[in-house]
Amino acid sequence: MFSFQLMYEAFLSQSQFMKHPLLPQNMENWNAITISDLNKTEFIKNNNSLKANENLVYTIILIEEAEGSIMIDYNSYQLQANQLFIIQPYQSKYLNLDSKAKGKILSFSKLFLLENDIPETLISDIHLFKAFGDNPPLKLNDKSFSKLSQIIAELKNVIPYQSQLSGHTIETLLNLFLNMCYNLDSSDCKKIDEENQALWIYKGFKDLIEQNFNDWHDLDLYAESMNLNPEQISLNVKSISGYTAGQLLQSRINLQAKKLLMETQLNLDEISQKLGYQVLQKFDENFKTQVGRSPQEFRADFHDSEN
Repeated sequence: MFSFQLMYEAFLSQSQFMKHPLLPQNMENWNAITISDLNKTEFIKNNNSLKANENLVYTIILIEEAEGSIMIDYNSYQLQANQLFIIQPYQSKYLNLDSKAKGKILSFSKLFLLENDIPETLISDIHLFKAFGDNPPLKLNDKSFSKLSQIIAELKNVIPYQSQLSGHTIETLLNLFLNMCYNLDSSDCKKIDEENQALWIYKGFKDLIEQNFNDWHDLDLYAESMNLNPEQISLNVKSISGYTAGQLLQSRINLQAKKLLMETQLNLDEISQKLGYQVLQKFDENFKTQVGRSPQEFRADFHDSEN
């Protein structure tokens, strides 16, 4: 396992890589859709830190060939040919790549999906059964890569003429693209019958975590809200995802902790209070158990790599 310091030093290297914040620079309109070349995205300026996209924008990165890494919510993934990364709104992301990288970046807003009746679950459910912050790439065979590339090319051709087109050309192409991506992810919820009770318990639990993780650290609170007992939640979550209910909940708390450690100047007491902890020691213990280092060490590694 690479140390966080070594990983982040690679991200901040000035000599080998160019840096992209992956925030669409031309999406002033919340219902926009844009496509750009991977090696021509506007460079980050006067900013060597990870930042979350504050707009409700999805980013899809289709890698034809590249060397480097992408960091998504403080997890690093090596870039390879025929990969597809799907990045959710508000996820922190930072891309390092060599100057010869080839690929496309497709960005569109939640509002664009809503206005065009494209189900958001086509994209939001792709990593449904992963822990919070776990965002590995989809690996594509040559046939799948070729099909997705063709749709991207067609989208790029028609987007400039959207106002002049009849029908729903762009919406149809994007819907086709997302359906293909959804079906490529054979490891997740597509393998489970939609009528499976465990699946719906898992989805409900994960949604409740997202809404309440800062305040609800006790599984009993989730069980009461879902009219279940804690044992039912635990068994169903484990059977679906492989994680215990506690691990899944803690992964979301720790993801927020990482954001606050990396992107704010709050001290540890302030961070622990924002995360709903009454005692700093409990925050320290829970974070270290899952992340492998204390909050202090995690933040120190980041700041050391910046200097």
